[in-house]
Amino acid sequence: MNTNARSDSKEKIFTIECKDVILREFLVTDLYDFHSLTWQPEIHGFFPGFNVSK
Repeated sequence: MNTNARSDSKEKIFTIECKDVILREFLVTDLYDFHSLTWQPEIHGFFPGFNVSK
């Protein structure tokens, strides 16, 4: 496991990298993808009210 801060657009982004997963904080550029994910019927059915607006 590698824990470091990456430079992205002059910002320090905390990132944890493992063999199969990279975890990092959400960015504004993630909004569209996160919105699409939370409005999928499979997700919406299990987490009502957890939808992200645009």
